[in-house]
Amino acid sequence: MLIRFHDTVVFVCAVLAALLILFIMVSVSIDIVGRYFFNSPVGWVLDYAQYSLLYIPFLGMAWLVGRKGGHVRIDLLHDALTLRHRAVLDVITSTIASVTCATAGYWAALATWDQYVRNTMTIGIYPVPTYTLLAIIVLGLTLTAIEFARTAVGAWRRWRRES
Repeated sequence: MLIRFHDTVVFVCAVLAALLILFIMVSVSIDIVGRYFFNSPVGWVLDYAQYSLLYIPFLGMAWLVGRKGGHVRIDLLHDALTLRHRAVLDVITSTIASVTCATAGYWAALATWDQYVRNTMTIGIYPVPTYTLLAIIVLGLTLTAIEFARTAVGAWRRWRRES
């Protein structure tokens, strides 16, 4: 039940990332047409396109790791190993990646809380609270840490089967 909920959250985040890409494409195009053909740019587009560029990777990275195995690795070394050694390498690298994401997520959570407490705002035409920008980093890193942990467990099970 908890795994299904996590999978749903990861999928929804990936869909939101895709929608943000579409949003950037459409809104920037509208802004360009408004600016150059009607001398009337859309003021908020640049700010929100920039915020979206922060949100997109953190919304999509857990899906990329969990569903596509899309994290970076050196396939030349990985493919040269036996299945048993490949599983060991996957356990080690996925565990390191999970711990790294969890640690970075913890520090991002502290920074987010600090920004929330201090009520810091961005500088721009339409200021937004900075904690709303940092919170997505916490979410993305936490979901990705869980995905890497699941990958490590799966690799450990493969290693046990190969033993």
